[in-house]
Amino acid sequence: MKRNKILLILLLLVFAVAQIFAQEIGLKGNVASADGEDLIGVTITVKGSNRGVTTDVNGDYVITVKKGDVLVFSYIGFSTVERTVTNNNLDVVMEPSSEMLAEVVTVGYGIQKKVDMTGSVSTVQGDVLLKAPTPNLANALTGKMTGVITTQQTGKPGLDDPAFFIRGKQPIHIY
Repeated sequence: MKRNKILLILLLLVFAVAQIFAQEIGLKGNVASADGEDLIGVTITVKGSNRGVTTDVNGDYVITVKKGDVLVFSYIGFSTVERTVTNNNLDVVMEPSSEMLAEVVTVGYGIQKKVDMTGSVSTVQGDVLLKAPTPNLANALTGKMTGVITTQQTGKPGLDDPAFFIRGKQPIHIY
């Protein structure tokens, strides 16, 4: 009988300790680059789950996790970092990765991997547009991008917005 009581007490202690370790904590931290600049928009996820957050404009983040969880820090142009949660504060320094930067392309609607790109990508720098002898931005783009045809329907003053045909598709009007 006495032995059963001792086993019951030990069992309750084990459950109590397990509950303490299973409790979630509020984790705060900062993510910066190797040169000390705060990184905005770093994705932080709990490995093996779909929970995650991103860093704010100061590179800070707050996430609810359990001690022992592994956090995955990922950012375009930087090597992915994995850290195990041990306390309430976790600051991370991320190293640049030129290999990863070469694998992605920024397009008008987000970012894609180079391997997934099926079309051509054309870039026009701002200084090229500033040198164009026209006050209209839409006309300044004429002849600067591959696969884009522009037509201007009239020469009347004030009606100089061209129609854009991208690879022969319906015209797009830029206002």
